[in-house]
Amino acid sequence: MGDCDPICEETLKALEHYLDGELTQEVHIEIESHLSGCNPCMRHADFRRHVKFMVSTKCVEHEVPDELAQRILRLIGSQDSTD
Repeated sequence: MGDCDPICEETLKALEHYLDGELTQEVHIEIESHLSGCNPCMRHADFRRHVKFMVSTKCVEHEVPDELAQRILRLIGSQDSTD
């Protein structure tokens, strides 16, 4: 995000929530509008979309061990508390 303007930075911060459909309609529309006019952010969104697709289709054969799932949840919780 080094050379991004503030709108790009905010868009990239909200990108995962955008891709997961977790934003209000108003914010979703704002991000779509920005992505339609910003090639670097659109490329980043396309890459993240591709990664999500690959994970969802390729990582379904094995169950996540409970210990790993708990560790991931703790890491996510600690990340959320620093935002």
